Amino acid sequence: MNKKSALVTGASSGIGKAIYSELVKNGWNVYGTSRKIKAGKIQSTDGGKMIYLDVTDQKAIADAIT
Repeated sequence: MNKKSALVTGASSGIGKAIYSELVKNGWNVYGTSRKIKAGKIQSTDGGKMIYLDVTDQKAIADAIT
């Protein structure tokens, strides 16, 4: 079975967090992004993965996708 995947920005709070949680709960492979996570660190939470990303920082964008 192939799991669906999603990238959710702003997944540490508000609407982004709610979307992230709902997708994980429904069995999706979810990557959430947040500026609140320490740069260079990936955290596994609730069956998904949280990645540092500041969409205004070109280096952070490059680091997040490699």
